[in-house]
Amino acid sequence: MSPVEDATPETRALRSDLVAGLGTALFSIPQAMAFAMIAGQGPDAGLRVGFAAGVVAALAGSSRLTITHTNNAVCAVVGSIVLAHPGLDPAAVALVLAAWVACYELAFGLLRIGNLTQFISHSVLQGFVVGAALLIVLMQVPAVLGVEAQRHWCALVGVASALGRAADLDPWTLGVAALAAALIVGPARWSDRLPLPAFALVACTVLAWAFDLEGRGVAMVGELPRRLYAPVLPPDPLAAALDLAGPALAVALLAAIQAVAVGKAVALRRDEDFDPNREMVGQGMANAVGAAVGGVPVSISFGGSFANLRGGARTRRSAVLVAVLMGLALAVGGQAARHVPVAALSGIVIGIALTIPDWERVRACLRATRSDGVVLAATFLASLVLPLDRAIFAGVGLSLALFLRKARSPYLAELRPDAQGDFREVRSPAPGTASPVVLLHLEGDLFFAAADTLYEEVWRICRDPRVRVLVLRTKSARNLDATGALALMHLARRLRADGRHMIVAGATPEVLGILRRSGAAEAIGPENVFPAGENVLRATRDALTRAQALAGVQAEPQVYFDHRPSGPS
Repeated sequence: MSPVEDATPETRALRSDLVAGLGTALFSIPQAMAFAMIAGQGPDAGLRVGFAAGVVAALAGSSRLTITHTNNAVCAVVGSIVLAHPGLDPAAVALVLAAWVACYELAFGLLRIGNLTQFISHSVLQGFVVGAALLIVLMQVPAVLGVEAQRHWCALVGVASALGRAADLDPWTLGVAALAAALIVGPARWSDRLPLPAFALVACTVLAWAFDLEGRGVAMVGELPRRLYAPVLPPDPLAAALDLAGPALAVALLAAIQAVAVGKAVALRRDEDFDPNREMVGQGMANAVGAAVGGVPVSISFGGSFANLRGGARTRRSAVLVAVLMGLALAVGGQAARHVPVAALSGIVIGIALTIPDWERVRACLRATRSDGVVLAATFLASLVLPLDRAIFAGVGLSLALFLRKARSPYLAELRPDAQGDFREVRSPAPGTASPVVLLHLEGDLFFAAADTLYEEVWRICRDPRVRVLVLRTKSARNLDATGALALMHLARRLRADGRHMIVAGATPEVLGILRRSGAAEAIGPENVFPAGENVLRATRDALTRAQALAGVQAEPQVYFDHRPSGPS
């Protein structure tokens, strides 16, 4: 029997964690350094926060196998905010943002609203991701060309400035960046298991040494500060905190979305439970520690987490090992960075950015509905012309506006009793054939956004004086609130003023309670409100019997179908 087969389960798990941790560290260390540069920080900031925050997140979070360090999209937003505050030290901006993100995420978790991020549509996220990926590439253009350019929150301005000095570009710098990007984008088409960032970093470093690129004018990263604790406070901490509270919320939402999405995906792969609220607490604690050591906001890394999963990790030890190796890389390997070309890190950033968008999901959002396509395109464009934190809010705002536009249009479906006593759908009756009794089956939300449309559509039908009794079947109505209840109350009173009546049939306990508490049930008449029962159609039949008695007829009730207001697709 081989030693591997003879090992105990605990020994095998430990061996798997060590192997996975080492492999994931090769993947994550160059990423953490490169992403810190996107945030406007030095590469050492990525390793410092990857160590401190990574250990805390590994021990306190819900997921056992996810890896937490600097994140591409989060760092892109942080970099945009840094450039929008030129009067503050970039490290101070990052520290304040990390502190705010910690507060927001702790609040999300402790208030048990960790799933709040699910209310941000996928179209917003995909539009933002594509825009952020493009901005990440554009932000690296000056470093890739080897020229000085204007630093501005809008990457387009920086690119224009860099292109204006294109005559000064350094071909060696451009070549190193192109090689690093190609070593990530090319092999990524065939395998996502390899630590491509590490391969690219080593290859470019060897190339720089072999051809003495530093002597040819190629900029090097230089020796990294060997400090695991380097906080930088702004001159006026209170003023900076108040100024950055709003932008930090956008960072926190994006970090939370990334953490919950990746955490759920990893848990699903391992058939494990995932608690988003606990994860938010763990991420909040990690960002608090990251702020204390002078880092940047962090979140769960998609690439690092799946590298850890594919590497065979079994427990939290692998994630802790990755974090510890980041700290060791900074403590004992900082001198080696003297030979790493800056363009290599820029090329790694570009290569990773080019693999970020999920084009299948982008196509799905563009093709699903017109609203999804508009939201995705608008968020993408906003990310190019606005600071990224505002682009997120712009996309969310537009998404909510389109949702409310749809939600304001509940529709009215036709039901008519048949010979067997059941109800069937029929076509709209011809004009001029109104019955004394009209049955309207309501479906959809009856909250404040829908109240006006509901009132207008129902009253349009009731304008015909031959309609004596209106029966509203609310069995499928949802989310009635005070505004919706007041609209029903106004309808009832207006009909009663004409000597006519309104009946509510199939009222669920939720709807019935709101009608009673708001006073709408009293306006309608308690005897005209029929609660839903175990028999789905019983309340409707009783309501029709009552309606015919009030109308003084035995005629078949007139029913209206598909009076749905036109809205966005």
